Parts: sequence; structure tokens; C-alpha cells
Amino acid sequence: MAREATHATCESHHRLDVHALARDGLLTGTGTITWTHGDRVTRRMSVSGDGDGITLTYVINDQEIKQRVPITKTAVHLGGYRFWFLCPGCDRRIGLLYGGHLFRCRHCLNLRY
Repeated sequence: MAREATHATCESHHRLDVHALARDGLLTGTGTITWTHGDRVTRRMSVSGDGDGITLTYVINDQEIKQRVPITKTAVHLGGYRFWFLCPGCDRRIGLLYGGHLFRCRHCLNLRY
């Protein structure tokens, strides 16, 4: 008989992808991200980027949360740059952040795939 998983998974959390934000112009602009599950909105968040980082503004349990996430970039072989989040919890360079109350990398949140 197989054991049931007891760890939280990446798929059960809201996800921010730095590459999608760069593609949509949100690393240097403003916009809104909305997550849904079926017809229900599970989270709506305002994103404001200044090139060095993004500021996330969202509401959980009637409490407004503002979180600053630094951005860094590395040069790629054929020119241009690849963008990365610096995890607010551990300063690790990472492409995806996962949100519960605050957004962190999967290592900080102890998430499994």
C-alpha cells in the first residue's frame, strides 16, 4: 500500500515566473496578475517593476501586503540577458517564486514537485 504525500507541493501554490513577467513587460512597468480556479478568482495582485525589482501588492484576510522582490540578470551566450528573482527568504537566484502568505522559493517553503 502506498503512503500518501504529506508535503505541500509547488502545484498547490500561486506561482510567479520571472520570464513571463519579463515577456509581459512587468519588470519595468505596472500591471495586474489574476489567478483563478475554475470560475473563482483565488488571488489578484498588482505588480510594479522598476528594473531592479518588483513590488507585489495583494490582500490576504483583509490585510494588504506589499512585498519587494529584487531582480538580477545574467548575460546569455548569444547576447541579451536572462532575468532572475532573488528570493526574499534566502537570496537564492531563482526563476519561480511560490506564494502563500509571502512569496518565496520552493526551497524556503519546503515544497515538492
